[in-house]
Parts: sequence; C-alpha cells; structure tokens
Amino acid sequence: MATGTQALRAAAASLLLATGFGHGSAGPDSIHALIQDAEEQSRHRLLDEKSQTAGLEVSAAADGSEEDGESLVDSINDFIFGDDCDRSPKDVLGLVDLSSWMSTLDANTSLADLTIPGTHHSGAYALSTTVNPNDPEYAILEEASYGLPDKVVSPWVCRFSLTQSLSLSEQLRAGIRYLDLRIDFDSETETFRTFHILFGPNAEVLFGQIAGFLKKIQQKSYWWK
Repeated sequence: MATGTQALRAAAASLLLATGFGHGSAGPDSIHALIQDAEEQSRHRLLDEKSQTAGLEVSAAADGSEEDGESLVDSINDFIFGDDCDRSPKDVLGLVDLSSWMSTLDANTSLADLTIPGTHHSGAYALSTTVNPNDPEYAILEEASYGLPDKVVSPWVCRFSLTQSLSLSEQLRAGIRYLDLRIDFDSETETFRTFHILFGPNAEVLFGQIAGFLKKIQQKSYWWK
C-alpha cells in the first residue's frame, strides 16, 4: 500500500502530465520542486486543520466548564435557597398491599391484644424549607446554628426532619394504622400544616389522603387517641 507521501507524489505527477508539464516545458528538477512545494503546502494545511480542531476542543472544554460551573452554582442555590427539601426518588413498586389486614382479625379481639403498626412524624414525608418557630425543637436548632438565618440552615435540617418516604395513603396501604400527625398554623400561607421543625403538607391534603383510603377499602375502621 502506498504511503501518504507516495500517493501525493503520484497525484502531483499526474497533475503535471495533465496540465502539459513534462512535455519539454519542465525538467525533472522543476517537477521535483513542484512536488516538494505541494508536500509543504499539504503539511501546512494539516497543521492548520489540527490547530483548528484543537481550538474547537479547547473552546468546547471551556464551554463545558462554564456550563458545569453554572450547573454547580444552580445546584448550590437550589440546595441552600430551595423552597422544598430534596430527597431521592422513592420506589413503591415493591410495596406490599396490606390495606385490609384488619379485616382478618377476630371481631372480638381487644385493642389491648394488638400490636398496632405506626409511623413517627407520619406527615414529614415532604417538607418545605420554611421553619416552624413554634416547634419545641426549634430552640435546639437556634442554639446549634449560631445565629445563622433560617433560610441558610433549613436545607441541612431537611436531612433530620424528613422521617418518612411514603405519603399517608401509601403508609396506610402498607398496613400502617397509627398516624403521628403534628399540625400547626403557618402564618405565611395562612393554612394548617404538618411540621417537623420544617412545615410540610397542609392538613387538607393529609386528611384527604386518609379519607380517600377509607373510601377505597370500604371497611370498618377504628380510630382512637
């Protein structure tokens, strides 16, 4: 197989013959000079192409770095100043449906003989970054944060305050029958909301999930304090 230089020489020779060179108008030295000139031009062209390619790669890398930087800034802003706590997506495909487990109990079973499955801070499955200063645990937060603004501290509080991964309706479907709901008035939204240092869903949403579950299973249920 011919090398790149050999192919270039052959092409140059063919070009010279086609244009009338070699028919006495130019000697071997002239032909050799033309071929060398063609090779030199080819080398310069290849260098230029490599330089342009490298320039594009550098420019792309710079653009990527800029985009990465902007993405990082956005992530930090979302983390520090976002309105809601971030959490990993949940997978409920493997959730076992225990909606009707109480229907299998003997009607004469005493509540004292039952172990009732429940959840702690049941409504803290989705929280905002708005702090509830009425929460008794807020005093601990104030002391530990050394006077930093609530908006700065609250994203870190999310990690502690998010206690559940399932909504109330999903908890009930999983068999939970004791719900720990702590509700207070949020003056900012003028609604009653669940809370765990941070405010969560409003009471209407929570009770709507409970009512929807009871309507769906259509069986006798017991509620107690």
